[in-house]
This record gives sequence, C-alpha cells and structure tokens, in this order.
Amino acid sequence: MVDLEILYEDEQMLAVNKPAGVPVQPDKSKDISLLEITSNQLGSPLFLVHRLDRPVSGVVIFARTKEVSKILSRAFQEREVAKKYWVLTRFQPPKKEDTLYHFIQKNKTGSKAILSTQAGQGKKVVTSYRWVDQSEHLYALELRLETGRFHQIRAQMAAMGCPVRGDVKYGDKRTNRRPGINLHARQITLQHPVKGTVLTIEAPLPDWPEWNAFSIDKP
Repeated sequence: MVDLEILYEDEQMLAVNKPAGVPVQPDKSKDISLLEITSNQLGSPLFLVHRLDRPVSGVVIFARTKEVSKILSRAFQEREVAKKYWVLTRFQPPKKEDTLYHFIQKNKTGSKAILSTQAGQGKKVVTSYRWVDQSEHLYALELRLETGRFHQIRAQMAAMGCPVRGDVKYGDKRTNRRPGINLHARQITLQHPVKGTVLTIEAPLPDWPEWNAFSIDKP
C-alpha cells in the first residue's frame, strides 16, 4: 500500500504528494491508481482536475464535489494556476536561466511529444528555468510553466540537451533504480474554489539519494 502524504485538505479539495511510478488515474496497466488509493483511504469519492505523468512525483489536487471539480478544472485549463517543478539532469544547462519556446504535438501513436521551433507545428509551449544547484554528477533546475501540455517539460529538457534523469524515452542514458524519473511537481499556486483565497501547496522532494545530494529542500 502506498503511504499517502496529504499536503492540504478541507471540505472542497484535497492535495497529495504523488509518488513517482504511480498512475494518477486507472489505466491499461491495471495498477492501482492515486485516485483509487486516495478515495479508498479517505472513504469518499474524489474528482481528478489535472494530471501528472506516471513517472513524475509531486503535487496532485483532487476536488471533493462535482461543482468544485468544474471550477478547478477550468482554472487549470485557462492557465490560472501557477506551477513550479524541480528536475535533475546529468547534463550542464547551456545557460544559468532561460525561457524555452517551442511548438508541440503528439507523435502518431500519441505516446511521445514532438517539438518544433516553427509556428503552426502544434501548440505553443513555454517553460522558464533557472539553475539552482549541482552535485558531482547532477544539475538541479527549477522550472516554471506558462503552458501545460503533454510531456512538455520532458520534451523541452531533451531539446535543450538536458534530458530528465532516468527519462530514457526522451534521451537519458539509463533508467533509475527506482520507478520514475527525477521530475517533481514541487509547487502549485491557485485560488481556492470557494473561499477565493490564494493557496500555495508545496510537495517535499522524494527521499531518494540523488535528491538528498542537494540542499535545495532543506530548512
């Protein structure tokens, strides 16, 4: 059983720290999903309002009612939610900080994102990054998304020559020993769907040796 880490909870919504390797919702693998785990442990149905890729860890938000689900889903769709990610890569970024612009579309099977720098070749994606730390073999980056498309970060990191550690689908050298890749949905900032207050929900990093080599999540 997955040890569920609740980051925020009230009568309208719930936020949890998704472990890498766990699907957010039921899929063809038949593995138990985060939605099922969370609903079962809380003893009440929940509604998914956004997603993370299976190999990614970090903040996932659920609504507790259909009405709140509609409000939160619309906020994500209309880019009213600020998202911050942390990522590890084996390769030195070309700049200390930069903003990446591409046009993205899925491949024929829908299993991978294809990027282009030419307008009209898919939907525009924008990601800003800054280099926050490095260890002997790894570089840690903080990323902020202006858009939220399928495999956006994974594809743009690869295009920069810095694939996410463990992400062999997008060009890294090898998989991680643990399920998942070193991409973490660190923080989400949004307006509460009922109260109207601004919430910032932050997820601690996974307790993995490669993350623990950095001081970026220490007091």
